[in-house]
Amino acid sequence: MLYSDLMHKAKKPDEDVTVRGPRGYFGMLAVDPKQQGTGPGRTMVTAAEDYFREHGCDSIEIDVLSLRPDLLLFYCRLGYSEIGTHPAPLVRALKPGLECHAIIVSKTL
Repeated sequence: MLYSDLMHKAKKPDEDVTVRGPRGYFGMLAVDPKQQGTGPGRTMVTAAEDYFREHGCDSIEIDVLSLRPDLLLFYCRLGYSEIGTHPAPLVRALKPGLECHAIIVSKTL
């Protein structure tokens, strides 16, 4: 997702990017696998943090799927901490025996 896409979503909140009182929230965003590790993810997170600060948020929360431990490490390197879990909003069935939940990570802005 590009910065402009993030800002468009933030201006028209949905379940993925929204201000929830004093907290900003985004989740279920992705970077093209070919571009991972080259900066767009960090740029997107920075843009979200800036946007939420500008809109009076004092913290930000992000949902990370448990199937992506690499993403959890990415957010931890950016200063986020795990604060809880909830059932993952899956759009398709998982392979038998595979489990998935959403890990909520948060950061004070």
